[in-house]
Amino acid sequence: MEELTPQQKRTLSEVFRDKREAFSSEIYTGIKLLENVRKIPEAQVTFLSLRQRMLEENHTLIEHFTNLKKSYREKKGEEWIEASKSHQVRFNSNEKTTIVDGKTAQLKEKLEQVENQINFYSDSIKTIDAVLFGIKTRIDVQKLLDGH
Repeated sequence: MEELTPQQKRTLSEVFRDKREAFSSEIYTGIKLLENVRKIPEAQVTFLSLRQRMLEENHTLIEHFTNLKKSYREKKGEEWIEASKSHQVRFNSNEKTTIVDGKTAQLKEKLEQVENQINFYSDSIKTIDAVLFGIKTRIDVQKLLDGH
């Protein structure tokens, strides 16, 4: 298998952005289905399927997030020891913190990106739940409009 060039590699933020756009588009499409009361069963299937996929992705991300947090804590500890022992100059606590933060910044950024994606999934799942709950109201409104 060929190795990807830097231009071919997608950043984590690009992957997450694309996933957010795709899921948001699916939510919007599902909401548009609710305009026609005859398409409500299709909308329900769409939303239930989407909710399940988002739950699965969210739980996978939570597992990765846990592992990434562990790696971050370990790296931070290693860098603290390095800053404490491996330099001829003695650093105070604030200086060590600055050094450690600088050396672990990339890992912390990944951690924050994964956490933001987890929050997006959680909020989107709440939106889907609200839409599914609102379907009964949508049917009741249609009945009123139809004079039933």
